[in-house]
Amino acid sequence: MDNFENSSSQDNIKLREQFVQDLEGTTMDEIMLILFQVPFYAFLPVFFELSVLDKLKINVYKGNETRFISASMVFLLEVLTIVIPLILLYTVLADYAYIVFMSVIAMIYMIVVHSVSSPNEWVYYWKMPSHQYFKSTVSTELATGGKQPFITYFRSFTFLITAICILGVDFHIFPRRYAKTETYGVSLMDMGVGLFVMSSGLVTKADRLLSQRFVIILRESFVFLAMGTARYFFIQRLNYQKHITEYGVHWNFFVTLAMVKLLGYLLLKISRGYSFISGLFVVIIHQYLLSYSLEAYVLSNKGRDNWFDANREGIISLCGYLSLYLISIFIASAVSSVNKQFSIRYKTKIILCLVFISSIIFVTLYYLKSIDLKVSRRLANLPFVLWITAISLVILAISKVVELLAVCFLPIQQNLKSPVHVLITPAILESINNNGLLFFLVSNVFTGVINLYVDVLKLEALQSILILSIYMLVNCAIVFKLHLSNIKVKL
Repeated sequence: MDNFENSSSQDNIKLREQFVQDLEGTTMDEIMLILFQVPFYAFLPVFFELSVLDKLKINVYKGNETRFISASMVFLLEVLTIVIPLILLYTVLADYAYIVFMSVIAMIYMIVVHSVSSPNEWVYYWKMPSHQYFKSTVSTELATGGKQPFITYFRSFTFLITAICILGVDFHIFPRRYAKTETYGVSLMDMGVGLFVMSSGLVTKADRLLSQRFVIILRESFVFLAMGTARYFFIQRLNYQKHITEYGVHWNFFVTLAMVKLLGYLLLKISRGYSFISGLFVVIIHQYLLSYSLEAYVLSNKGRDNWFDANREGIISLCGYLSLYLISIFIASAVSSVNKQFSIRYKTKIILCLVFISSIIFVTLYYLKSIDLKVSRRLANLPFVLWITAISLVILAISKVVELLAVCFLPIQQNLKSPVHVLITPAILESINNNGLLFFLVSNVFTGVINLYVDVLKLEALQSILILSIYMLVNCAIVFKLHLSNIKVKL
């Protein structure tokens, strides 16, 4: 009987491994369609909170005091307008992504038109810079310091999408074209790992990083390494399915994050803070070595007899992720340097610059594709780095558009004492941004638990959606509660 159960368990593990292997991804156009619409999801809950809930005196904060009932209602609203739509978009509505996109744009268009046609003293559009409140508060917060909402949108949505995908990929309702590609191609989950590294760099300031002692960086890297080591031993102990060609036998994404943090610091020290030059240098050398011999080595059927061979995917791809991290630090610095005052003209310049640079990168990508140099997450090659960078720049530009729409066309009430960046940022996104790594870690733990106790391959669509929704609800509730308590877990 025990032998039969062990055999059945092994067969189930093999089925799950085969379920995520040998996949070729989807088209670049579809990736852009399902990612470029995401920042707009931040606008709708903010509209309801400022235009509807505020009139009912339902807010997350009243002064510095958190109100449980109001916070719960806001949480429920944001789950229904952000989290659930994303789950549906990447599962049962995947084939209708264009219709979903058009519906979201249509709703936002109607809100903006209504705002323009209805004079309101608390709407920036009707007062512009002449209103003292916008002069002293909005300008100061959004331009000269503090959190930038569009960066929060980018980071939080990256964490949200990643959390949905790491569990969703095990379900039949998750399109196979969105799962990680085996060798070449693009997919939603391929984008997730790249955007995750980018989101880390976007909140890293080179001068602040360089001012830290090496022992602090070493400690932070060690935390990631400990997580990666723990994950490996849990997978081995619990006989959990593992996709070897993703990172290797012992390597995983946590180890990559640890090494990126450590090597990024050392390279910035050597280059005296020139993050862009460092990132460009790393990816060019990386691509040269791949073209020379490393690509054939990584993709070969060579045995995994020693530690290096066993983890060749993770080790070799590290240079690509390191390059992304360094480039994202430069992007954050460049955007901040031209973000000195609240002016529609300046903000528009930022948006146009981001789109223009991304357009150049897209043209370069298509040229590389024409000479048979294809995107590969497994290698983290030059096309992969360019692809992630181009997509990131466009998402940042769209996020900036959403930020401007919220500030200009939604009623920001003066009697609310919360900072402006809080008013135009959904609380769930703020929560995830504040405890992003904890959110990612908890998502990984729950993904493992669900896979251990539920045979996800046998679930119907409705059951899958229900489990995904509860899983995301719990993940978001944990960081939401920490946010309300002003707790930021340092990992």
